[in-house]
Amino acid sequence: MKWIVPVEGREILLPDVKSKSTHSNYRLTVIVLCATGLLITGSCYGQSGLQKNHESRTEKSSVSASGKVNTMTKPDIIELINNKDWIITEEPISVDPVLTPQLLPLLHNDDPEIRELTLFILNVLPSQEARQGILKALKDEDVNVRSTASRLSLTNYSKEDLQILHNELSTNIDELIRENAALVIGKIGEPKSTKHIREQLEKEVEEHAQDAMHLALTRLKDRENQKLYAERLQHNDVKQRVSALQDFKYVQDSTFYPVISPLLEDQRDGLNVGPSAKKIYIRVCDVAVNVLDEVLKHPFSFEVNESKKYSPEELLEVSKILKNIP
Repeated sequence: MKWIVPVEGREILLPDVKSKSTHSNYRLTVIVLCATGLLITGSCYGQSGLQKNHESRTEKSSVSASGKVNTMTKPDIIELINNKDWIITEEPISVDPVLTPQLLPLLHNDDPEIRELTLFILNVLPSQEARQGILKALKDEDVNVRSTASRLSLTNYSKEDLQILHNELSTNIDELIRENAALVIGKIGEPKSTKHIREQLEKEVEEHAQDAMHLALTRLKDRENQKLYAERLQHNDVKQRVSALQDFKYVQDSTFYPVISPLLEDQRDGLNVGPSAKKIYIRVCDVAVNVLDEVLKHPFSFEVNESKKYSPEELLEVSKILKNIP
């Protein structure tokens, strides 16, 4: 069994969670999606990426099956983690920040599943101490624990984390950690980070990590990488053009609107949105509308969905909105 994990900057096809396979089994596609995958207060709602075979809902769980948010006490949360009850990643819950000191020692538990589950709980606690626990798990010996920590860091970050992220970028042996560290550094937006990313890029050998570093440098407004990104948007090859458009969900720089605007006239089949092996294509212009709708927070007067082919009138509306953006 394999699971598609929504990760900002990537869509990750994870190996069977029961196996000890390595990152060589991951398929990465540049797509910006909601990052946590954890159904929990204050977070994006969705299925957890590393789903487990957990116990069915029992009376001992204080989580409401009705979807109502419940506050977890120390005995509740510690017991559920120790019992490896993954139901707590699928229901809305609230955890008292005072529990952070009791949760952090679980990151040193011999059982990697307990360490991984603890990360999901720390992720909802609004403290630097909890976030530092997640960052320390980037060096965990277990691939699933490291991967979870890395995914959570994509949305749970602060400028205070830059020194740690710079270090992970240059020293972590796991290419997925280096990849996501670069993406987070780019999102934090500190111009001085450009130097650190460039230094790692010169010696980076993994393609996906290299791609992430180029994107981070583009978001940090590095002129050389901005030029390279603009060339990708203008590339004659449809796949290259579509890939660059999808990357704009991460780049999110108004500098490129004049470059994207002409793509609204590209009527070529660009992306297969059909289920399974079925071929249902939307055009390059349709991909551009979908990406812009997400980045601009749904500014259009018409309905947008991932499989729609937009009318000439709808494409014209998008073009006009782009031209009026400062």
